[in-house]
Amino acid sequence: MNIQEENLRLVPSVVLLSVLVGAALLTAGPITGETVRIFVQSTVPYGIIAIGLYPVMIGKHIDLSQFAIADLIGALIIVGINTQLPIAMIIPLVLLLGALIGLVNGIVVARLRVHPILTTYCMSLIIKGVMFIITKGRLVYLDSLDFLQVGKSTILGIPTPVMTLLLCFAGVMYTVHLTILGRKIIATGSNGRASFFSGIRIDDVKIIAFMISGSCAALAGTMAVAASGSVATGLDLSVNLSAIVIVVLGGTDLLRKGNPLGLIFGLLLFWILERSLIQYGIDEHYQQLFKGIVLLMVILANNGFHQLLEVSRKRPGSADEQNQTLEHSR
Repeated sequence: MNIQEENLRLVPSVVLLSVLVGAALLTAGPITGETVRIFVQSTVPYGIIAIGLYPVMIGKHIDLSQFAIADLIGALIIVGINTQLPIAMIIPLVLLLGALIGLVNGIVVARLRVHPILTTYCMSLIIKGVMFIITKGRLVYLDSLDFLQVGKSTILGIPTPVMTLLLCFAGVMYTVHLTILGRKIIATGSNGRASFFSGIRIDDVKIIAFMISGSCAALAGTMAVAASGSVATGLDLSVNLSAIVIVVLGGTDLLRKGNPLGLIFGLLLFWILERSLIQYGIDEHYQQLFKGIVLLMVILANNGFHQLLEVSRKRPGSADEQNQTLEHSR
């Protein structure tokens, strides 16, 4: 499937995104510092985690431990800062820890052949237990507000967390789509058996994908602390699934290759949907119901577009049909 056809699958998401933006503009006032703060707190960690999930899902796997990693990293950052450890030492160590947790996930999935859902969910439970020991089940927060200045600072006029999100997106997309490693990840996800016989070390590729996921989760936890200065100890599986929904809304799932443009639309759609529901004063319980119905409809519509495109490609007289006929004639 070419890039144009992949982008056509985003039509339902783009249509819903346009409707939600219009509805938000009709009821919203001018963009304020509070609006930006809410965007940073709610969207940037989700976005970074979804970006980290992208290569894992392209490789036809899943990672349910990302938000647990982010929460653990946030708690460790707070404990480290409160005990007067230098930030310059804390940040590299926690990012390395995220990568190491991803390494463990990858080894269990790739080498020990344990299903990724079981592996990463069990890892999330282990992390939750460790975090409970560290925090004693309480909300942890920064004693000093200096680190919060990172969340409020800007780089070239762009909030630092948002700039971090953009750089993370650029780095992962470059790795996946413009490097040899990325081509191996895509090939492994498309046809693991063929990739193995072509000489690709598919186990190593899977492990690296999980390490990217773990590193991004650690970075997301860092940005969450920089925005809020606290970390809650609760862990809800639905929160982990939200990142998966963002990636799937953008046209990436366990059956098709990824779409970088779609990941952006998925993130925007998810955030604006949440913001619109809050803005219209819909009860929290009904928000979950409405959100689930809307997101399911968009995903089904995206899949429907994919099936229509597949049918049109195989139709007699289509470009693909003509190319196949030409190849046979040769």
